[in-house]
Amino acid sequence: ERMSLLDWSFGMKELADGVFAYVQPNGPHGNAGYSNAGLIVGNDYCAVVDTLGTRSMQQGFHDAIKRVTNKPVSRVLLTHHHADHVFGVKRFMPACVIAHRACRNHMVQAGQGDVQRWARKRPFFVGA
Repeated sequence: ERMSLLDWSFGMKELADGVFAYVQPNGPHGNAGYSNAGLIVGNDYCAVVDTLGTRSMQQGFHDAIKRVTNKPVSRVLLTHHHADHVFGVKRFMPACVIAHRACRNHMVQAGQGDVQRWARKRPFFVGA
């Protein structure tokens, strides 16, 4: 039986040994800005896949990681440059950040202005 995306519940879900999806439900404004993230637990350290957008989302992900493992996060893998995937990078520093060259270039070019553009486009996330 196939599971609908609407049936997914919130939180950290183990997909395989040491491989997790951190699933967020759609918010009151639809799914824009409510991305998901991942965690891969290795022998000595962990890698996260994307870092979420707002402080509260990042904190929830960080807390969920701590419930799964006490190994340090030493790698951050970014799938693409959108704010809801990259704004939490600083939470995992000094991890090694791995991204496609185009993702990095976009982030560098966007700079701090990306935060203000995100706030204008999605005002309901400001302060979240």
